[in-house]
Amino acid sequence: MRVLMRGALAGAVLCALAAPALANNVFQGTFTVDGQTTTAGTNNASDFADLLTDAGLNGLFGSLYTPNSAANVQASLRGVPATLSYPANSTALRLQIPGAGVDQTFIGSTRDDSQDQAIRWLQGAGGAALTRVLQQAVATTSLDPVAGNPNSLMSQMGASDFNNAVGRPGMPTSRYALGARFGSYSAEGFNTQVWSLPLATTFELEDGRAIILDAPLTMSSTEGAASYSGSIGLGYRMPMHVGLPESLTWTLTPMLRTGAVGSLDLGAVGGIWSASLTSVLDWQARPGTLLTMGNMASRLQTLPISYGGYSASYELTNYMFRNGVIATQDVGEAFGQPLKASVFAIDTRFTGDAVFISNYQEYGAFLTFGIRSGGRSVPLSLGVTVMQAEHGYRGYSLNLGMSF
Repeated sequence: MRVLMRGALAGAVLCALAAPALANNVFQGTFTVDGQTTTAGTNNASDFADLLTDAGLNGLFGSLYTPNSAANVQASLRGVPATLSYPANSTALRLQIPGAGVDQTFIGSTRDDSQDQAIRWLQGAGGAALTRVLQQAVATTSLDPVAGNPNSLMSQMGASDFNNAVGRPGMPTSRYALGARFGSYSAEGFNTQVWSLPLATTFELEDGRAIILDAPLTMSSTEGAASYSGSIGLGYRMPMHVGLPESLTWTLTPMLRTGAVGSLDLGAVGGIWSASLTSVLDWQARPGTLLTMGNMASRLQTLPISYGGYSASYELTNYMFRNGVIATQDVGEAFGQPLKASVFAIDTRFTGDAVFISNYQEYGAFLTFGIRSGGRSVPLSLGVTVMQAEHGYRGYSLNLGMSF
């Protein structure tokens, strides 16, 4: 039954993944058996692993392959180069990942048993060696959901801290905030779509102080491979009364946050905790014109976490610096309510352990206005952001925010 199921899975994968589509597969490889070569790939870790079973290799090569054949695959595992091979007349499966210093051989009673051992190794049993593989993925690819790129959990946690401290200039302070964001990004031939639901509540205290509770949820899809992440942050906004002119307002917002991300498709799972401090300086340059400067420093560290059979530790510690300026101008009315227009530029940089994208820039604009609901005005914000980064990383997002 197990062989039949694996055979069916391998057949389905091969039918769905024709060679011309391989360039966009998160997992792909060039397979060689007795001098004959073919290519195959998928966007699911489990489906790709099934290609290394007897049933999978039979699906690729037909009767040319037998359990005694020498077989080799030059693979890209989420962008990490690897070699997997069976010697002739042997059940041993050798896994080599040169960039991470991995050379591991799995010996089972059959080749399928050896493949099972390799899967367990990659799901967490690899220990310190697996950690090196994960760190290589973060440092050399744009596909890791935990860290290394602007859509990773690490980057999004830092961005959430910054956004909650800076807020949306021109929008009144409200107890609850609800948002929605759609983003589309590309790098190195891979396309990612992101859907986010930022949720936050603010508890106002006396003298302008406030406690912030923030819990954004995110779902992303890279060439069809889905990832799910979320975090929860707790912050304390403090006005700084240091004899500034009346036109200037300065606040400091420290925040603590923890989050997790998991993807069965990508075969990845991870957790992060962070601590940040954001300084926000608002300058009422003239009536109707507000200039805002935000500066954040954050320390982020990965946590070991288990999900869906995966258990691994990235062992990363990074420092994120996010600096931005926002200009907001009163521009009239919409729906009988004040209308404000804002433009912004934000620069983000990482230090610490190696990441593939160590800096990126965002530019955008948004409109803030109100609509009448239940006899009161409900502030709304609509915006667009474009992003540029090293290694050809590009993207945009559309944003909606509501306070009530």
